[in-house]
Amino acid sequence: MEKEFEDYWKLHSKQLIAKAPPQLAAELKHSQGMNTAGDWLVLLFVIAPGVTFASAGVIPNEILNFVCALGIIVVLNVVGELLKPYVTGKRRAGDIIQDIKNYYYNRYKQEGSLAGLL
Repeated sequence: MEKEFEDYWKLHSKQLIAKAPPQLAAELKHSQGMNTAGDWLVLLFVIAPGVTFASAGVIPNEILNFVCALGIIVVLNVVGELLKPYVTGKRRAGDIIQDIKNYYYNRYKQEGSLAGLL
């Protein structure tokens, strides 16, 4: 993409995403919510092992036990975010944002100016 548009996107991406076409805005909002059974399943996948590890007391030092449980939750959260589209059937938020960016880039190419985007 052209540098002029990329610089504009970096400065105004939040405003452009907020003014995205209704279909893309609704899909983005839906993809970020906890509105399917798969979302709750991923949340359970993330939290249950960490809580189980913390309550099992595998490590005698309570603070170290807590830190390890927190580490488990963080790692599983990353894995859960990677698995979420397959479990929930929703597209990743990053993919939807890329579609919004492409929409505005196409408008920029058609209009030949950044003035009408915001």
